[in-house]
Amino acid sequence: MLDRAPGAIDLSHYVTAAFLERIDPAIKHTAISAADVGPFNTEAGAGNDNPDRKWCTGRATSICIQSTYKLEGKIPIGIMLVNKLRDSVKKVSDHIEFQSELSALSPHRPRSGRLAAAHRAQYADRRGARTESVLRQPDPEIGKFFGVFQDDPADADKTIVTAFMALAIKASVLDEKRSYENVPVLRNMVPADVLMGKSSFNSGSSISAGLPKYARNEISRIAGILEQDKGK
Repeated sequence: MLDRAPGAIDLSHYVTAAFLERIDPAIKHTAISAADVGPFNTEAGAGNDNPDRKWCTGRATSICIQSTYKLEGKIPIGIMLVNKLRDSVKKVSDHIEFQSELSALSPHRPRSGRLAAAHRAQYADRRGARTESVLRQPDPEIGKFFGVFQDDPADADKTIVTAFMALAIKASVLDEKRSYENVPVLRNMVPADVLMGKSSFNSGSSISAGLPKYARNEISRIAGILEQDKGK
């Protein structure tokens, strides 16, 4: 709940790489052009074209972002062990690179489902264009943050903000256990456990903490920023 009306909140103020770094300083962001957005899966030769429009275009306030995250805590040590024990040319990286689109959508954008009841709604939309799995690069994953700003039915001078965050993980990553469980030193590096934050290798509050904790922290930090920016 924010103590100001939706019309007093300028979402375009948040469509910057600097805003994303305020959410999570551990992830470094750089604004890129729509032409720089890479393919979703280069190995399969498939693209990640939006069927409705080209990424980061067709919206009044929209930017493309290139992001880099250096895995934290003991995970890089675990990755080093994985790479030494694997008989594979393809090595697991100790960092993640991904691209996203960050947009502030129009209050008049057509809506459906439950959101249709939210009159004068504004949207802050971040849709992942390409990311890579923590332990199985370059398998792409998809993530999305979606924020809705709407009137408080009981007080027009207040705003209710509802936030959603979804992170998709390929089933093959979650099922990959045997190659790790059979090696004693790697039993705590089972991809599913690391991604879910159930490994002794998890640490910090960013992606290395595990995706559930990371998602909760992202939403909590955004709420904190909105509270801090009351005069903007």
